[in-house]
Amino acid sequence: MQIWPGDSSLSLDSSTTITQDTADVPGTGAAGDRFGYPVASGDFNADGKDDLAVGVPYKTVSGQAVAGEAVALYRGADGLTGTGAQSFSRPPRTAAPSAPAARSPPNPCPCG
Repeated sequence: MQIWPGDSSLSLDSSTTITQDTADVPGTGAAGDRFGYPVASGDFNADGKDDLAVGVPYKTVSGQAVAGEAVALYRGADGLTGTGAQSFSRPPRTAAPSAPAARSPPNPCPCG
């Protein structure tokens, strides 16, 4: 994933590449994991600096393929790096979800 720092000059002269193989970024890069698809920014640790949540939608987690995870990258003095990065994923399901309780069908659409 390429990251261009935003500043008042809006210059594209410098960028940073971050992958799951970057120092301190959790996990290991694997073909097809789609690290960086999608992303969202915000101040996740309330330090006044924008951080980045990075999606890894096809990551295998606990042996479950395509389970997915998110990685939080925190901005430091040198911009976004792997320092302090954290990964978040839900534990895979061990059993199929139960069927929903029986209920009445929804009202039909009153469209012609």
